[in-house]
Amino acid sequence: MKKILFPVVMILFIVLFTSITSCRKDGNILDTPDLKSNDINSPSISGEEKNDSLYKILKNLPVKYFPEGSEHQIDETDAYVYESDDPLIITDFGPDGELPSELDYPSVWVLFSQPIIPIAKLGSVSDTSDILEIEPPLDGVFRWYGTKLLSFEASEKGIPQHIYNISVNNQLMSLGGNQLSGRNSFSFHTEYLSLVSITPGRGGIFQKDEVPVSEASKITVAFNYPVNLEIISEYLSVSSAGKNYQFNIGRPDNTAGLRTKEELSKYAVLEIIGSLKEDSTVTVRMLKGARSESHFIGTPVSKDMSFKTFGSFS
Repeated sequence: MKKILFPVVMILFIVLFTSITSCRKDGNILDTPDLKSNDINSPSISGEEKNDSLYKILKNLPVKYFPEGSEHQIDETDAYVYESDDPLIITDFGPDGELPSELDYPSVWVLFSQPIIPIAKLGSVSDTSDILEIEPPLDGVFRWYGTKLLSFEASEKGIPQHIYNISVNNQLMSLGGNQLSGRNSFSFHTEYLSLVSITPGRGGIFQKDEVPVSEASKITVAFNYPVNLEIISEYLSVSSAGKNYQFNIGRPDNTAGLRTKEELSKYAVLEIIGSLKEDSTVTVRMLKGARSESHFIGTPVSKDMSFKTFGSFS
């Protein structure tokens, strides 16, 4: 029995070995390379090259992309990134809504559901893009931080009180051949004009609830951005004791040169026409829609600031 069993086992072993060898030649089975020999049809790594970053080594490997489940021949010299059956869409983006005021130089980013570029192209920068369009245009660079994540980093300050529209090329294709579907645009805006402070008087310092009537008719108004006096005057009002007051508008006196031209442009001085009453609340209102220039976007809400005049002594 043992004499019969041994030849049978040997025959089965030979058949199995021949099948495996044949499959490897046909490319149907990925033959794991010998790590010691480093034989993957890529340049051998010298002692100096061993100090290179992983990125520099990986980018020399060819990368193929194909839809999951598709028929293909695996070549041991190739590296693959599988793409799911999900559609190519924008899964996240930014910024959204108002850009924080401390971010003078906007950064825009878009995250896709499928890989768009091969690993070898990660890290490269360009000042143009056929994928992402920003309107109005901004100077800066486009950079891929992942095969699915595209970023734009501005090198110039964003225009205040402006809407920036971002659109993604709707003909964009993933590496697996899926075309972009769904939403392909979004927008954000830079900071609105804001009323920062009001200061009554002609140079003196007063508590907000103890302003002499003689000083109350002159009010210095500060904003977060430079303002065109002709434009902003349409969005300011002064009221007290149920009455709206007319006013003249100008810039603060800068004879001493204490403010730069840009700093000065953020202030307006209101000279009230008429007499204010004692012991009354004076309110300066910046109306909804206020803006520095006519082509800027307006504030979504009104804002009030007040002070109180002296009461009479008795």
